[in-house]
Amino acid sequence: MERKNSQSHIYPPGSFDLKAKIFSWSAFHVWTSQGPAEFAKKYLYGGADEMNPRMMTGRIVADMLESDAEQDDPTLEHLRVFLPRYQHQEYELAVPFNGLTLVMHLDGFDEDPLKIGEYKTGVRWTKEMVAKHKQLHWYALGVHLKYRVNPAKVPIELIWMPTEWPMGAEMPEPTGEIVKFDTVRTLRDCLDIGKEITVAWGQIVDYCRKEGESLGM
Repeated sequence: MERKNSQSHIYPPGSFDLKAKIFSWSAFHVWTSQGPAEFAKKYLYGGADEMNPRMMTGRIVADMLESDAEQDDPTLEHLRVFLPRYQHQEYELAVPFNGLTLVMHLDGFDEDPLKIGEYKTGVRWTKEMVAKHKQLHWYALGVHLKYRVNPAKVPIELIWMPTEWPMGAEMPEPTGEIVKFDTVRTLRDCLDIGKEITVAWGQIVDYCRKEGESLGM
């Protein structure tokens, strides 16, 4: 499927550039959740960005939403018709922060009035999980920095599409159910994720310097 909005992106998903100080949510997430070894494999040594079956399901849904083409599969067509939509799909946001360029790709975004939308498939989501999900902290910080508004006044919707994995199927399949969680982030949340970003970047710089020295770079 043609990903019409993604073609206009300046920064590809997962962007990271040590010299240019470009830092995406994906790079931050890999560093903080999977550790230096996995980060090095993906971002320093050109390791393949392998997609597991659950990720492939999410990509299929994302491509469907972006192309908005009628689907032969009745469940996907149901999702295409009934999922909440936004003024912008696959909206790229790049903002300056403490000498860095923070990059994020919002699944959905409304500018007037401001609203953030995030689509998720597969893993079971709860209200408590949504409230703590740091990806939404990152997005709220980005919107706060660009639009200079109180993040608590920017609604966030996480749209969960449960999946099931039928016997013999290559990947999980959406059930057609749509669950919407409404949440917000506070200025405190933005300050906290900002501190984590600064710490993580410093750790990455130190790690890359040591890796370079060990390789004689």
